Amino acid sequence: MSQVLLKAAVLGSPITHSLSPFIHNTAYKLLDIEGEYQAIEVKAGGLAAFLQQAEKDHFKGFSVTMPLKEEATGIASALDPQAALAQSVNTLIRNENGWRGFNTDITGIKTLISDLGYIEGGKGTVAILGAGGTSRAALAAVSDFKEKRVFRRSSARDAALRTIDSSVEIVDWDALDSPFDCDLLISTVPAGAIDIEKFELRMDSAIDAIYSPWPPPLTGYCLRNEIPVATGIDLLLAQAMEQIRLMTQTAFDSNRLRGEIGALLRQTHDFPQAK
Repeated sequence: MSQVLLKAAVLGSPITHSLSPFIHNTAYKLLDIEGEYQAIEVKAGGLAAFLQQAEKDHFKGFSVTMPLKEEATGIASALDPQAALAQSVNTLIRNENGWRGFNTDITGIKTLISDLGYIEGGKGTVAILGAGGTSRAALAAVSDFKEKRVFRRSSARDAALRTIDSSVEIVDWDALDSPFDCDLLISTVPAGAIDIEKFELRMDSAIDAIYSPWPPPLTGYCLRNEIPVATGIDLLLAQAMEQIRLMTQTAFDSNRLRGEIGALLRQTHDFPQAK
């Protein structure tokens, strides 16, 4: 029997490109949940006012994307431990006290690290591009790597990075003329932020958090050079599993559901699967 209607959405700006409605609405069908998941444009500075109205409209939860992840962190009535660690919220769930903030990017990135063949403990070196919300989630996810470097433009988030991992090496963006020589490269920066082709890349594998426009530079580079890569599509799917569980309060096999939705997504969109 179908459950009562669930209202949820992804919030951000721009948002029309988002694949989250496809992923969540497909999950509702496969799980036999009567739900509706939308994409709603909310610009920076507008989240608090939107959430006040959303309570009246009986929304259960929201996925939060750029540029709202840090804004959501300050607005949430309470933070899940992972969201508190990363100081970044990508999921809001309504309860009797308001909106509780979660960060499912951390779980999603850990899933992709496992997909790429890294075993818990004794991992090697990782380089992370960017210092925003997704980057801090990535740093939290790679806690058991031996060496961690974050390349960033501004020192404004250095304290937050060191709170997550006191051993992290923080590198000025101007040092990007050095080769990326690491076991795992994680890029969280937009497609136009870096010219991948001019750098010497010597990584064993990569995670690219970006998927629009497709293919983003790092993903394209890895696919052309046969470097194992987990794409932004893979991250979107992996982190969505925990969001779906939080929003629906339903138990399911995450790997199976992720595979089924991923296969349907790739039938309707021209996205290659991670190697």
